[in-house]
Amino acid sequence: MSTAFSRSLWYKDTGDSNRLKLLTGKTNVKLQPNGSSYPTGAILLSETGVASGIYKNDTVPDGLYKIYIDDVYRSEFGIFYIADGDISIYALLAGGNTFSGNQLFEDNVHVEGQIDVDTSVVALELFVDVDGAPYTTNTPSFNTSLIWKGYLDARIAAINLSPYQESSNFRRCIPNGTTETNKVYTTIRDAAGSFASPSANNNCMVQISGTGAISKYITAKSNACVDYVNYKGVGRHINIIFSDGATNSKICTFENCTLFFGANDFAAARNMSNKTYINCTIYAYKDTTFTGCTLINCRIIHSSTYKAYLVGTTTAENCFFNNEYDKTGLTTGYVAGCFGIDITTLPTDPSVAGGSEE
Repeated sequence: MSTAFSRSLWYKDTGDSNRLKLLTGKTNVKLQPNGSSYPTGAILLSETGVASGIYKNDTVPDGLYKIYIDDVYRSEFGIFYIADGDISIYALLAGGNTFSGNQLFEDNVHVEGQIDVDTSVVALELFVDVDGAPYTTNTPSFNTSLIWKGYLDARIAAINLSPYQESSNFRRCIPNGTTETNKVYTTIRDAAGSFASPSANNNCMVQISGTGAISKYITAKSNACVDYVNYKGVGRHINIIFSDGATNSKICTFENCTLFFGANDFAAARNMSNKTYINCTIYAYKDTTFTGCTLINCRIIHSSTYKAYLVGTTTAENCFFNNEYDKTGLTTGYVAGCFGIDITTLPTDPSVAGGSEE
């Protein structure tokens, strides 16, 4: 838009600063758009009448201007708006503007700071279905799209998290964990007892994790072991105390564990039968008889002069004994690749008389 502009130009009298003099007789008075280099866009003003001191131009585009006289910027006349109509309709660069009605911003708008919205924000991506309901199934077109809450709720509701798959023949023992039926138990006995029908053709497995904050040791007592249920530690740092003799004859395998055959809670010599030990360390505080057992890659450490007796069909492969073992009772069993190991000091017997499970 353009505006008919006129203005009288007053300036301070150089001889008397308290007087204003009217600027007259100038033929090179120009409006210069603020922000542009003079004389780019400069607009010539003409004095009206003779020595009137009023300069005008009838077609000045709306905008912010300053005055040049004889090609020199005159700051005493300031920088001012020229607008068609009420100047209050124009935005102030310093802020403090209030806009009403519909506003159109073309191209990119950069906003620093927070935008407060009292009602709602409408964006092109917030389409609705034919019935006027918000989209709940259509995928937004852009990474920056605004989406309906209903769409987000529908997407979250559609997430299907498949449960962690476990074999029905597998359980985990986590002493400081939380029981999950047929998945996780906090005691060896409960984990072993949760299987429906373990058998020679249906072997089952319990994986044993560390004790966490509960104790350094896991105690297996009161028929903790079940026939055809095998036990595998996550490493030899898993310490298990066998605290009674009821489990000694169960058909099962222990793997990757450190086992304690204590003498405080079960004072008699141990007679272990029908068991397989793989990658285990065994600390025994009385004599131990292995009948019909399999020992593979194990260390069998006895206190004092106690020792291991290998009987019947027992086989020992790649094992280490700190005390000389007795194999006179072997029938069809054998010893292969076994050696002595110079260990005379054992951990203090961790078993406790009448100790409780786990």
